[in-house]
Amino acid sequence: MARRLQGLTRPSSVTDVSLSFGTTTITLPAGHALPEYLRQFQNYDQFLPVLARELPSKSWVIDIGANCGDTLAAMVATNPSLNFICVEADDTYFKYLEKNVDLIRAAHSDIGDIRPVRALVGTTGVSGKLAGERGTKHLVASKNGQSATPLTSIVHDYLPENAQISIIKVDVDGFDYDVLRSAGPLLDAPEMMIYFECAFFNDEQKDGFVRLFEELKRQSFVFLLFDNFGSPMINTKSLDIITSLLNYSWLQTKRHATRTIYYYDVLAYRLNRADIVGRILTEWPVTR
Repeated sequence: MARRLQGLTRPSSVTDVSLSFGTTTITLPAGHALPEYLRQFQNYDQFLPVLARELPSKSWVIDIGANCGDTLAAMVATNPSLNFICVEADDTYFKYLEKNVDLIRAAHSDIGDIRPVRALVGTTGVSGKLAGERGTKHLVASKNGQSATPLTSIVHDYLPENAQISIIKVDVDGFDYDVLRSAGPLLDAPEMMIYFECAFFNDEQKDGFVRLFEELKRQSFVFLLFDNFGSPMINTKSLDIITSLLNYSWLQTKRHATRTIYYYDVLAYRLNRADIVGRILTEWPVTR
């Protein structure tokens, strides 16, 4: 998820930091905010590891915006039989991702396939440079930057033929809607689930997410929204409710209301997966 919650004490470490998930310990660059977020917010980044327990063995997780591999490590800790394509565009984070993939493989003798991919994902014509700090990078549009590769192309190049994708996870700080726009027919699979961050910082991004929700609704998806601290908020099919929530956070971003929520995380799923989602919510909150 986006690493930009405010009001946190800055880590004092100037060296790499370690973070453990089950039997695996991964390495993050100095100043990465994730360890502090996990200490302060009990539900932060907890849903996907719980969901991973419910995913079919040997099915594939597509992780766009894989960062240093923290989501990968968390999901493997609860279901090492899963396969992963982990896509990261930033050079520094990708180096950590590759190192952490080796650590994860060494810790799990029964690990599935993990394929790290360095790429910027999005629709054709999108390009730019990545900027940010403390564990998060966002795209700054530029004609001279990296050019985006559609998600369909990534999957075609790196996924085995006839492989089952259980979930596509996207976390790219403001451009998740464009990544999913490049997914094309991948979203047509009846059992497909999508987990994405809904963070927007200008009108173009907000409109992009509105159109994304409209398209997903036409494809019979239902939406479970979480606040940016990881707590479930609402489970709904209503675009009116979604629009109201987007407007609520947008007023705060424009400083027309007191800030309470910075962004939403969204699980989009079809009703044939409602039993899984319902079972997880019945057992919520998780303990760690």
